[in-house]
Amino acid sequence: MIPYLSEKITSSFIANNIIQEDDYKLYLYSFEILLSTVLNVFAICIIAVATKTVLETLCYFIAFIPLRQFAGGYHAKNHIRCFVILMVVYIGFLMLINVSPMGHSDLVVFISVFISLIIVFFLAPVADINKPLNDKEIIRFRYKSRLLITVYSVGIILINLLITDSVVVMSLALGVLSIALSLITGKVKNMIENHSLSNGKS
Repeated sequence: MIPYLSEKITSSFIANNIIQEDDYKLYLYSFEILLSTVLNVFAICIIAVATKTVLETLCYFIAFIPLRQFAGGYHAKNHIRCFVILMVVYIGFLMLINVSPMGHSDLVVFISVFISLIIVFFLAPVADINKPLNDKEIIRFRYKSRLLITVYSVGIILINLLITDSVVVMSLALGVLSIALSLITGKVKNMIENHSLSNGKS
């Protein structure tokens, strides 16, 4: 659906002389990203309002999105898979928030932050094998992801000391933990694909 709509919009823009035909692929990709983002945000807002977890959702993605931008992680092969995976991860987060006993949230927060800090420092950035980063991008993204996870970790721990057993703090902690798990998954996926490519060439 998203590729189809993107193609229709791009073709319409070309037909109406809004964009040049030479820029077809660029705008096609841009519209796919835009429509995918709109779909994701719309679905998340609907679920957040329906489950009355708007604050928790906001805190989760405040931690998740900036770190994801620089640390990278698992990348699905198409927009549908990306949407499904995001929804599964998000719903999993909501379930954890609901089932986790708040009396033990301090331990959950500490473990989540500690694991995330170690993984991001050692693995980030993890790019998609089909869209590799050059040396300068790797250095820049590694620095920014390490800086971000350090700021998040210190901030989350400090907030947790002030507001103990807070669902807000746990949401932030689970946001950075999601990125850490995505880095591991992305790294394993890239290793498997690299191995497959090597076997294919040999």
